[in-house]
Amino acid sequence: MGCGCNKNKREQFQVVTAQGSGRAVYTSTAQQTAVSVSRRYPGSVVKSTKSGDIVHRNTTPAAKT
Repeated sequence: MGCGCNKNKREQFQVVTAQGSGRAVYTSTAQQTAVSVSRRYPGSVVKSTKSGDIVHRNTTPAAKT
């Protein structure tokens, strides 16, 4: 009989730089915490590790004229 260690694994959220193609700079089980941390990294995204979907995208602010 196999181990059931990963059966009830919680969903995690990663902050990934460079619009999702960079490196993961932070991982959390709380989506809101990951979104808050992602604000420190312009152009980053928050991805779900379970599904791989992007749940939040940081857009760079428009330039002031």
